[in-house]
Amino acid sequence: MILSIDYGTKKFGIALSDEEESFASSLPLLFVKNDDDALVKLSSIISEKKVDKVIIGIPLNDDGTHSPFSKHIEKFSDRIKDANPDIDLETVNEVMTSSFARTIAKDAKYKRNNIDGEAARIMLQEYLDHINL
Repeated sequence: MILSIDYGTKKFGIALSDEEESFASSLPLLFVKNDDDALVKLSSIISEKKVDKVIIGIPLNDDGTHSPFSKHIEKFSDRIKDANPDIDLETVNEVMTSSFARTIAKDAKYKRNNIDGEAARIMLQEYLDHINL
């Protein structure tokens, strides 16, 4: 199974693939106190759900360069990998997923309470569509 993460300082959007790695579903928001708390909670999900790959979104600048925030997320992704050495981990550019998630939520008249989860779902579904071509 593949887990995707839309990183946030207080809440993480997360999504999980099905066992066939064809479809993505968002999970409830993961509320965290700090990166240490997030790492413990994510490691628990990785173990419980038998995740073998993690995709974490990195918001790149328009020119493809890293912002200070994206560099922070990359360091955090290294900590995920260090704490879970048996998983594969990839970073992907997720600059438009939150915006797209807001549009979907508005069009579908969803409550805006899990935009981050929808962003993680979109990011993961795009990844799954790409690897399953």
